[in-house]
Amino acid sequence: MSTSKRFGAALGLVLTFLLCAVWPAPAQERAQSPVVLAVKKAGPAVVNISTKGVTRRAFSTGDPMLDRFFADMFQPMVRESTTLGSGVIVDGKRGLIVTNNHVVENAERIKVQLADRRVFAARLLGQDAASDLALLGVEGAADLPQAELAAADDLLIGETVVAIGNPFGLQHTVTAGVLSAVGRRVRVGPNQWMTGLLQTDASINPGNSGGPLVNADGRVIGVNTAIFQQAQGIGFAVPAGRVRRVMAALLRGGPPPPLWLGLEAQDLTPRLAQAFGVELEGGLLVLGARPGSPAQGAGLTRGAIIVAIDGQPVESAAHFEELLDQAEPGRPLALELIENGRRTTRQAAPVAIGDQEAQDLAWRRLGLRVTASGAGKNAPVIIRDVRPASPAEAAGLRPGDLIHDVCGRPTASVRQFAHAAARCRFEAAPILTAQRGRLRQALQLSI
Repeated sequence: MSTSKRFGAALGLVLTFLLCAVWPAPAQERAQSPVVLAVKKAGPAVVNISTKGVTRRAFSTGDPMLDRFFADMFQPMVRESTTLGSGVIVDGKRGLIVTNNHVVENAERIKVQLADRRVFAARLLGQDAASDLALLGVEGAADLPQAELAAADDLLIGETVVAIGNPFGLQHTVTAGVLSAVGRRVRVGPNQWMTGLLQTDASINPGNSGGPLVNADGRVIGVNTAIFQQAQGIGFAVPAGRVRRVMAALLRGGPPPPLWLGLEAQDLTPRLAQAFGVELEGGLLVLGARPGSPAQGAGLTRGAIIVAIDGQPVESAAHFEELLDQAEPGRPLALELIENGRRTTRQAAPVAIGDQEAQDLAWRRLGLRVTASGAGKNAPVIIRDVRPASPAEAAGLRPGDLIHDVCGRPTASVRQFAHAAARCRFEAAPILTAQRGRLRQALQLSI
């Protein structure tokens, strides 16, 4: 090859190198950020949910006896309602979708639209009002795209998170932020709280409800469920660990019962701390353990003080209940205790409380036994018995009164009542909403 040809070839290589160095990469290559990759992975599994329902409001005098008498004389008021929300496919083979309970609560017809614009009818498989989660089944579809639920402990404060949903009916809207905090307690209504929530600054608006909150790997770490109305840029999600537990329970036929260790306990007040000779702010004083319970098996006895669970300090009895509610059934928890002035650690695995045990607990602590009213799906329970010298009797409750909720949790069945009472079993002054005749009021019981 001549010198001129070699020079021309070298010059061509140099020019090619310079062009590759300064010429920008295609937009598709430049845009492969962690957020984009997360949306690519999880986005196809996010669905738009639209519902149509009929709300029936029966004629009511405020007195259940009179209501039954007039039931045949007055027709209920009927009103159509529609909702829009989001959901995420968590099992593509079986067509299972997780969303918020309030999105589909009164739905009679449910449709879901996938990211590829396919539309399917769906049916409600189960719902858990306490966690604001519901499970849907897509009819006539198989091998749908699905998102992966992250492990319960796969969380890092400050990590990038992405909320995907359909705010204001705008399909497949993506917002990004960081995981701001875990274990948040948020008021969602009068005397109603949700606990153990994830907090993010990713923008979450109406219509995002039920959509996923995903990490940079595209795994679902939570289901968006609430907006803190008093501030901007604060959103909340139910963590994936609870989503997995609720979904498994709903597939078995009902909401998950509360977890418990079988403890009888109360807040460690400053006066009690002084009496026990410890310098603590917060903690749980053990009063006893139920026979055959995990607490008894772990050797917890009267006078022990629980100061931490899995390294997280226990601030109060209510906080202990929140931490327990976030645990996995059957997985041992490390309970840090003070016994006889010495610190020690014991292992105890929480289990689901049985229905009869929950009812017995409500009788022992509140002094109430209830029965279903038979007035409809969401009708309150009726007090059947009031134990003499009980907190319920001291509050003026008597047989025939209606109970709408306990500690902010609805009580539309005997099981719901028992589970609601079990979830606030450590509270010294639980609040319930009762009704006698037309008078409906919140009552605080003194335990």
